[in-house]
Amino acid sequence: LSIANLIHHPFRIIQHTFEEIFAIYVGEWVHFNKLSFIFAAILCILPISIYFHAEKNRIPYLYFFLFIIILVPFSFNPIMNGSLPVRVFISAPIVMWSFLFMTTLITRNKYCDYMIISIASISFLDISYISSLNESLHWQVQKYDEHLASDIYTRINNVRSVPSKPEPVQFFGSMAPSPIYRKINHGNYDSYFTWDNGNPYRIIFYMNLIGYTDIYPASVEQCNKVRKEFASMPAMPSIGAVRLVDGIILVKLSNNYDRNC
Repeated sequence: LSIANLIHHPFRIIQHTFEEIFAIYVGEWVHFNKLSFIFAAILCILPISIYFHAEKNRIPYLYFFLFIIILVPFSFNPIMNGSLPVRVFISAPIVMWSFLFMTTLITRNKYCDYMIISIASISFLDISYISSLNESLHWQVQKYDEHLASDIYTRINNVRSVPSKPEPVQFFGSMAPSPIYRKINHGNYDSYFTWDNGNPYRIIFYMNLIGYTDIYPASVEQCNKVRKEFASMPAMPSIGAVRLVDGIILVKLSNNYDRNC
């Protein structure tokens, strides 16, 4: 949340919000593939149907109602620096399906119904493609994390003083897989070793979750004590990227790192 930015830069936030509305509703292939134009068509059909079939005195009120519906998914944008939170993104397709449903209620014309069925079918195929691509990316990142965690844990066991003794671990840097699938959105399905710029707490929590329970995060004092040691260490996957220093296991994932202890 960033209410301060809304107060100090309201026009910039509003501009960013409307740019995102345009990208999602009118169509941006990065989000919705090459058939993104079909979503813009969905938004156009209902206003046209209202114009030709609704009572004339009710048209302005119906248009205002549609405008409000379109803006509902973006209610949090002003306090989120103009960006749509990923967790409320599901509301955008709900608006699309609602427009199609309301069009069928207003027109009651079989030819219009055929057109709506065609548009809905194309939309469904496009959404299925996007879902498949996202699941493939998720599978790749999941396997990457599992193999990297296994490699790191094996190296930890090779340097630890007493086998299976719980010891603090301090990570430095982040590692990301080379994607073989196009990434549809931002933030979803990131590797635990990349998420939040290589947050050591997230990484160790993930390793604990998949069974490596005898490691835990180093304290802030321990991190400050050994942080200078990372300067002389090579990064993964080089030999020497995992070391034991003063009872603390150090794991260097990359050379660049801007997180503090």
